[in-house]
Amino acid sequence: MPPTLALKPISSDRFRLLTANLNEKTGRLSFKTEVHSLAGNLVPPYVPISYTWFGPPTPDDTTVDSADGVIPQSFPDQVIVDDTSVDVTRNLANALRRVVQREWPLRAKQLGLKRRLRLWCDYLCIDQTNSTEKGEQVQNMTKIFGSASKVVAWLGTPPDDEEASCAMQLLSRLTATYKENVASGKGWAADIYKKHHDIWPSHSDWSLKAWRGLEALFKARYWSRGWMLQEITAENGTTFLWGDHHFGTDEFSMVVTMITELQNFPQFTDIIQIDRFCVGNIYLLMTRRKGPDQEESFELLRLLSLLRSAECTDARDKVYAISGLAKDVEIIPRYDRYNESGVDLFLNTAVSIIDVMHVQEALSYVFVPYTEQQRRICQPPIPSSWVPDWRLRTHCQKFTGGDFYTAGGPRWSCKASVAGDELQILGFRLDTVASLSVTYETEDPTYSVIQQWREILPRNGVYKLTGEEMESVFVTTVVADCILTNSVSSRGARADFEFLERARETMDPDMTSQRARMQAALGICLGRRLCVTRAGMVALVPAATEIGDSVCVLQGCGRCHVLRLEPDGVKGSYVGETYCHGMMDGKGTAQAYAESRKPVSFRLS
Repeated sequence: MPPTLALKPISSDRFRLLTANLNEKTGRLSFKTEVHSLAGNLVPPYVPISYTWFGPPTPDDTTVDSADGVIPQSFPDQVIVDDTSVDVTRNLANALRRVVQREWPLRAKQLGLKRRLRLWCDYLCIDQTNSTEKGEQVQNMTKIFGSASKVVAWLGTPPDDEEASCAMQLLSRLTATYKENVASGKGWAADIYKKHHDIWPSHSDWSLKAWRGLEALFKARYWSRGWMLQEITAENGTTFLWGDHHFGTDEFSMVVTMITELQNFPQFTDIIQIDRFCVGNIYLLMTRRKGPDQEESFELLRLLSLLRSAECTDARDKVYAISGLAKDVEIIPRYDRYNESGVDLFLNTAVSIIDVMHVQEALSYVFVPYTEQQRRICQPPIPSSWVPDWRLRTHCQKFTGGDFYTAGGPRWSCKASVAGDELQILGFRLDTVASLSVTYETEDPTYSVIQQWREILPRNGVYKLTGEEMESVFVTTVVADCILTNSVSSRGARADFEFLERARETMDPDMTSQRARMQAALGICLGRRLCVTRAGMVALVPAATEIGDSVCVLQGCGRCHVLRLEPDGVKGSYVGETYCHGMMDGKGTAQAYAESRKPVSFRLS
């Protein structure tokens, strides 16, 4: 990173703002820094800029992987701050110019900012060489964005401006359609398909260009940015800038809601490819944006899970970027934040989660890398296998959450403890993994996953279960909590799936929620594989599971777990949660533990 500003130290209750000036002849940006107090109502109106280090990939963008994240090594542009030339990334320079040169004159009157423009951006307003100040300012981030007149989010420049212009027209049309149908609360996708067919992606050159533009919008690097969570949940809303185009939070949230529904239908997904997880994360955040009718905070673990798919220049921000949004923020360990490595931070956070919440809450988020690419991301490795590594961008769903795969029965006592980097917990070995299927990695899990695994399992040594018996066990194992297969109206697993597929093809709005629930249940297969134990038990296990691993019950956990034990049967490493047929119940595991005469104090490193 190049030399940064020689900024004077400030106290933790103060922050810096930039007053802007643009030389019309040279195009050179210059700023003066001001220091203001965050306390009280004396802060002048200002606009914080949310952006990524980089925009669309260019030859100028070079990075280097470090122990704590991906650090930019190329700063091809410059701005003037306090009469000092400062190297910045091209995307930050573009964001500053867009706001100062074009957005500010257009929006100042609307925002009621009649005085000179004041901006805030992290790179220029925080001393990047002072880890103590960085930690203090990170704690103030929610207040900085929450007190702003308006937040401006720079998405970068679109790859095709014609498609982007069409996309903005489409955004307005979709917003109008949403408002027309909001009273019914359903049927937006069917309404677009049947009543507004002219905006369907396959209808005309214009509609296809418009949807291609929206595809590009959702592929913008901005949506993978970790600190995005702070900005788009700001109480005063966000103005999104995309090249020369702009739109607001409210209209964008309506479009995100509609796309979430459209992705349930092949008539849409066969033409337009928008990442489900990206849209899902944006949808969750926008529908719970701070306001009079929204929740004001999130659970820490839910936010950490969201950030798994995000990019952070500093890996430690996987934790710190959400601290101001978490209602249980006290779980995050307190110390000099940026003076400790990301690996140590993840370890200390896991220990705090176990101390404050429950051991299962930490173990549920462990995902052991099983490909070379995943292992490269997790370097240096965390020495403790039971600690969630938030650097790993995985879409593997956890078994707990919502109405799916939640253990029944009361939570029973747990006596887990941590000594150094070792987790000690009572439990016993239930069985041993005897055979495994391949890992299921398709992006669109449907009923075909059952048919695929029915063919795969016999070839991988699973010979005890075949044909309809295999299908029956699979459905009761993987789709055990789906409402259709458990409802009185169920006509059997195959009939239910075929019924849902027909509803999907005809875009029946009455089946949307049921289809989404079934899709979510089958999505649990991604990144996992089926196994059969020596005793014939069927389980859905992590992809990193190996033959010979142990399926165990751990005290206080309503789900079984896969451990890789050493010959002594005590020491070992943690592999992940497993969904065991006939054991996915709090009472079931508690009873199995109570009947065990030889509990073991496992020592997991």
